[in-house]
Amino acid sequence: MDGKVSMVLNRDCFSKMKDFSRIGALQAVTYSVKVVVSKKWHEIDTLLHKHLGGAEFKAYMPPTTKASMFVTPVTKEKVLEIIWKFKNHKSPGPDSTGPRLLKEVINEIIDPLVYLFNLSFSTGLVPESLKLAKVIPVYKKSDRSYVGNYRPIPLLSIFDKILEKAMCARLCNYLTINNILYDYQFGFRKYYSTCLALIDIIDNIYQHLDKQDLVLGLYLDLQKAFDTVDHRIKIRWSTN
Repeated sequence: MDGKVSMVLNRDCFSKMKDFSRIGALQAVTYSVKVVVSKKWHEIDTLLHKHLGGAEFKAYMPPTTKASMFVTPVTKEKVLEIIWKFKNHKSPGPDSTGPRLLKEVINEIIDPLVYLFNLSFSTGLVPESLKLAKVIPVYKKSDRSYVGNYRPIPLLSIFDKILEKAMCARLCNYLTINNILYDYQFGFRKYYSTCLALIDIIDNIYQHLDKQDLVLGLYLDLQKAFDTVDHRIKIRWSTN
């Protein structure tokens, strides 16, 4: 696939650069790639469908992890730590209970809270009331009368947030110990950031420049990217 895509780019872009200097060629690439992407995207899309379209997504997934996940009980100290990290000005969820109010009464309700959280861990069940959210539409751009131009912001119960944070810590620990996550996943991971992603790609660019290669960057921005994720893949990951 890579060879054919490169052939398309070379034919429509690089073949017109024979009379350019190296710097001029780099400038010409910027313009030419825009033309290539706008006019030739359907060709690349056809190549992708031809080489990947018929493949089952399971073929690209790592083997099933043999180690099972044991959810350790959460302690009173950890729950208190999570609660005190909440910022007081955060908006409450559908139960109208915000961080400030919870902090004022936490000493009286901490024991039943810890019991309920551990009961949820042991049974694998989440109370229906914690699955409710107050959704606030936040305007993004363009026509205000079009619902697609608003971003839905769900305000969850603070008790659900505590439960999620406690579970997230255990899930992340399991993923790290069993080396399940992709090595180059820089987002949503502790000790990883976009800075590391930039360092990695810059290092890769320098390596090719040292070899006198012509470096080309093609950046794609998917609108509503999360909506394009195949739910079958997400379900498969959760049971893998």
